[in-house]
Amino acid sequence: MLSTLFLLAHCFALQAQTDPTASNTARHNEFNIYYQALVHIVDYDSHHYKLSDTIFVEGNFYISTDSLLASNGHYKFMVLDQPALKKQLINGGGITLYRLFPLSYSNDTFSVSCVPFSVSYRKKYRWLKKIDYFNYENGGTFKVIFKLENKEFKFIKVESYWL
Repeated sequence: MLSTLFLLAHCFALQAQTDPTASNTARHNEFNIYYQALVHIVDYDSHHYKLSDTIFVEGNFYISTDSLLASNGHYKFMVLDQPALKKQLINGGGITLYRLFPLSYSNDTFSVSCVPFSVSYRKKYRWLKKIDYFNYENGGTFKVIFKLENKEFKFIKVESYWL
């Protein structure tokens, strides 16, 4: 356990390399592991579905979603907090919202999980008061697997689990 913690601490302290592989969790660049996971998920998802040019990512206080780059060349990534999500849904109807989960370690691999939710919004009346109602529908999840090699996270594969 101690060696795993040391390995993680050492990994996150590394400087970014010239190869576009993940090497950190917080920097605002293409080496961010959450950005790399999102790029792999969108690439995987785009082979199965027609995706919008804008990919919506849920703002998350568990991970540093504010460190994601704004685009990858093909898609624009927009991080939405709750007020921005409400505004987007009012103006544009339902969207697919990707929720990223913190980096995890198991069986000598690191992974980032992601759930794409279909989200809609409406006002609902409860006890004569208007309340905001967000409907999240989950059809499955993605898991992006990385292996630590030469002080960098090397992409292995995307696993998808659908209901």
